[in-house]
Amino acid sequence: MKDVNGRAASQDQYMGKLADILCRPHTRALISMGGPTAWIAKCYGGSPLVQQFLDGPSAQVTIHHRGAVASSPFCDDTLFHNQVSAQEENLVHGFVSADNPDHHLPSAHFVRVEELLHGFPDSWHSRHVANIVIPIHFDPSGQIRGAL
Repeated sequence: MKDVNGRAASQDQYMGKLADILCRPHTRALISMGGPTAWIAKCYGGSPLVQQFLDGPSAQVTIHHRGAVASSPFCDDTLFHNQVSAQEENLVHGFVSADNPDHHLPSAHFVRVEELLHGFPDSWHSRHVANIVIPIHFDPSGQIRGAL
């Protein structure tokens, strides 16, 4: 029972921090990041966040000149845009700092990931998903079967 309460507290902490981040004017930039970052932002920020992105840079950029600057070979003008910090992006992906830093990303996690990745013989870069050979059977219950 204690473990369940710990998970619920972690989820509450994550959802609270995510809600705080999604209320900030510059987080409209999450939509432009695509992938899981944009999906999470759309899921929890809803259509208002997408509309803010479509409306253009926030007042932080247009009035206070905060954010990021980019240049493009297709445009002579300097482009100013909203930017989220690495910390904010990490939080969107579920990384919530523990009270004790020793609890972050123990080396055993990386060893297990390395073991799993060694089972894939080829690079996935520029490959069609249908042509990627997956050497193990994935069971959604969390069990991994097959030899690596």
